[in-house]
Amino acid sequence: MDLDRIRAWVEGSDSLHQDFLPLHRILVAPIFDVDVHQILRQMSTACLRSTGSVLVLLENGRHWDAELVLRSVQEGTIKFTYLVAEPSEMKARLHEFSDDLFEIASVKRRDRATEALDIFAKAQIRASPALSAILLSQAEYDLIASRYPATLRRQIEGIRVLLDS
Repeated sequence: MDLDRIRAWVEGSDSLHQDFLPLHRILVAPIFDVDVHQILRQMSTACLRSTGSVLVLLENGRHWDAELVLRSVQEGTIKFTYLVAEPSEMKARLHEFSDDLFEIASVKRRDRATEALDIFAKAQIRASPALSAILLSQAEYDLIASRYPATLRRQIEGIRVLLDS
């Protein structure tokens, strides 16, 4: 594709992008509670900024870089759409997104960090202090694991897999 065609496409896309900005006005309306409003606004703003970055990268011939950023825009857009698609389920979905998935991920990070620390110890290699810093205490680990039995974790993570694909 030649550079002139790419620039014309970018200009048209940027114009469309600007046309959609008024649709985000709902995010400044006081119809959501503070937590919902903050998360949705952050997600929306991040997607809008990154979309602009994709267009700048494309215009400057950085197609591969644009593709990497575009993946984040697509994932953010899908997450945003999932969160707002059913207003009656929005609070529950936000809780899953911001709290449940975070706690489940912290258990997984702890497991991976513990495994890495064990490998380093066996090889008598000094591990990075950053690995130890992300370890949960046994009490924290047990509490989170008890709150999210395997079936519930799989159900919640299934949502994450859908959102990330």
